[in-house]
Amino acid sequence: MRPHILNFFKQKLFFLSLLISTLICSFIYTSLHQYKLMTDNINTFIILLAFIFFVLVVLFTIFFKNFLHIFNQVKLKKAGQ
Repeated sequence: MRPHILNFFKQKLFFLSLLISTLICSFIYTSLHQYKLMTDNINTFIILLAFIFFVLVVLFTIFFKNFLHIFNQVKLKKAGQ
């Protein structure tokens, strides 16, 4: 199990997913932190933002892996293999 987790973090797609998720979460934070509801419940807001961040990282990683797999399959079909 441990080598599988290390291979997951070594991939470039994970870091791309991390970057995109960071941008989305920072956009959400800058858009919503100014409202009174968010400032009153800042702990809940930060915990929810962290949860959304991790969910987005996993979803984008899965999406990019599947996208590259489909792209490689199309490339192999065009090559006649």
